[in-house]
Amino acid sequence: MNPGPLDDAVAATFRGGSYTANTLSEATTLYRVYGGNAGKIGSYWTRTKPSGPLQSQLDSALAPQWGNSASKVVSMRVPTGTTIYEGAAASQSTGVGQILGV
Repeated sequence: MNPGPLDDAVAATFRGGSYTANTLSEATTLYRVYGGNAGKIGSYWTRTKPSGPLQSQLDSALAPQWGNSASKVVSMRVPTGTTIYEGAAASQSTGVGQILGV
């Protein structure tokens, strides 16, 4: 199996280390939740418009100890021809259980 262009630490943020490289055929809006210890700019974004802090934390497997309150949302328009890497978020251990990303 070809491991892909992302380094192992980044690939591990995808469920099973599995992700797809996708070159956008049209401009696409991506969303990011942030707040608390998490800033507006970061590496992880989603195509799915967030529907609230708790749902965002579950969908993106945001471990509480990271301090992302997911109380704010920012969007960006990504231009045609940009390559993005997509896949389901890997589950995260919280010390009490696991958060399973989608």
